[in-house]
Amino acid sequence: FWCALALIMDFAGGVLSVAIPLLAVELGANDAMVGLIGAMAPLGYMAFTLLNPRVSKHIGKERSALVGTLCYTVVVLLLPFAQRPLHLVIPSALTGIALGFYWPPVQALMGASVEQRRLLTFITIYNVSWSFGRTMGTRMAGTLFTLHQSLPFITSSVVGACLAVVLGGTLLRKANRSESVFATDVNELTSVTFTPYTVVSAQLGNLLRTLTVGVVIALFPKWAADMNMNPERVSQLLFLVLAGHVVSFMIAPLLYQWIRPTMLLGIKTAIIIAGAGIAFSQTALHFAFWFLILGFSAGLACTTSTYFSILSQGQTTRGSARHEATVGAGFVFGPLLGGLVAQLVGSPRAPYMMTGAFGAILVLLDSFKFLQVGAHHRHH
Repeated sequence: FWCALALIMDFAGGVLSVAIPLLAVELGANDAMVGLIGAMAPLGYMAFTLLNPRVSKHIGKERSALVGTLCYTVVVLLLPFAQRPLHLVIPSALTGIALGFYWPPVQALMGASVEQRRLLTFITIYNVSWSFGRTMGTRMAGTLFTLHQSLPFITSSVVGACLAVVLGGTLLRKANRSESVFATDVNELTSVTFTPYTVVSAQLGNLLRTLTVGVVIALFPKWAADMNMNPERVSQLLFLVLAGHVVSFMIAPLLYQWIRPTMLLGIKTAIIIAGAGIAFSQTALHFAFWFLILGFSAGLACTTSTYFSILSQGQTTRGSARHEATVGAGFVFGPLLGGLVAQLVGSPRAPYMMTGAFGAILVLLDSFKFLQVGAHHRHH
C-alpha cells in the first residue's frame, strides 16, 4: 500500500519535473534562470523535511501527509498561469514545501510496516515503486505539454487530489496504528565489513548522482530546445535516465550478495564517464545511450548509499537522514550551479564537465582512502 502511494506521488512529480523547465524555456528563460527554477522545488523540500518531525509530532503523520497532498494539488495549478520565467520561482518552491509535508511521514509509516528481516526487500520494492512512477510521469510530460501547455500541470494536480482522497479515507482511520523502529541490526543483514568512511563515500556517491541527474533534468530541456528538439522527444530522452534507475533497482537484490566498499569507486567512475558522454553527444541517439548509462549507474549509487546508510545507523535514523540530505542538496546545487556555469561559459555542455570534476575529486579521495586501508591491513 505504502509503495503504491510512493509510485502515485512520484508519477505526479515526474510529470511536474519535466513540465516546469519546458514551460520556463517556452517563456524565454536563459540557462541561469532555468537552473534557478529547477533548484527551487528541491530547496523547499530540503528545508521542510528538516522541519517535518516537529509538524508530524504535533498533528500526526497521516495529517501531515494529507496537508502535503492538498497543498500540492493547489500550488501546481498556479504554475501554468506564469507570464514570465520569474513567476515560476515561488510556485516551484511551494511544490517542494508541500512534498516536504508528504514524504517524511509516508516513509516513516512505510518503515513501520516492515519487519526488520525484510528491510532489504523493502528497499528494493520501494526504490522500484517510486522510480517507476517518476519514469512514467517523465515519459508522459512531453506528450501532455505538446497537446497543451497546461495539461501536465492539471494532470499532476488531479493525481495529487486523488491521493488526498485516498489518504483522507484510509490514513486518518489508522491514526492509532502502532509504529516500529525503522532501523536494523547490522548482523541481521550482512557480513560485509565497512569503515565510517565507506558510509561517507557511499553518501557522497549519492550526492554525485543527484548533482548529475539534477543537471540533466533541469537543464537538458533548454539545450534540446536550442537543438530544435520538440518537447515529446525531450521527454522520451529523459525517460531513459529514470528507466536506467528502474533496471538498476530491479537487480539490486543480486547486488546485496556481493556489494563491497570498492564498488563505490566504480560507480562514481561510471557516472563521470556517462556525464562526459552526454557533454560530447551530438545526436538524439548519443544522448539516449548515455542517459541510459547514467540512469543505471546513478541507480547503483542510490542503492549503495541507502544500503550503507541503514547498516551504519543502528537504532537511529542518522544514516538515512544524511542520505536524504544528499538527495536534496544535489537537486538544489546541480541545477543552480550548472545553470550559472552554462551561462558564464556560454555552453550547455559545461555543467557536465563541472559534475565530472567534482566526481574526479571524489574518486581520488576514495582511491587514497581505500589504498590507505589496504596498506594498513597488509601491515597488520
